[in-house]
Amino acid sequence: MRAAGIKMPASAAGNRQEGKRNSFSNNNLTQLFKRVNMLCNKWKISREELERAAAVWAFMLRESAPRDVQILFSGRPSFYSEDAKRLSLAFLIAYTEADDRLKALGTNDPVDACECWRLALRLVGGAA
Repeated sequence: MRAAGIKMPASAAGNRQEGKRNSFSNNNLTQLFKRVNMLCNKWKISREELERAAAVWAFMLRESAPRDVQILFSGRPSFYSEDAKRLSLAFLIAYTEADDRLKALGTNDPVDACECWRLALRLVGGAA
């Protein structure tokens, strides 16, 4: 007996979600992880150390983030979700690159953390 309207077996149900992930944000994530690797090489630290540093940095500057993002970074950084960890990496990359650019211009202006959060959200595929 076959149910009407079922075009996919139950074992392939996850393929619908996979199609949603293969989008513009996947290209951004590839670029993000390339930058993460470059930053690890520049600072001579491991990927795990950079992820921990990004989580702590995101925790410290979460007040500049949108309200729904602030909730992701409450509690201990070791309990953050994979999405929150990816977002914190994107935030750290945006923040460090903005800081490097400001230093190259010779200004002492502080980095706008709100704008770095917006950029990080766009990089990982969230709404800005």
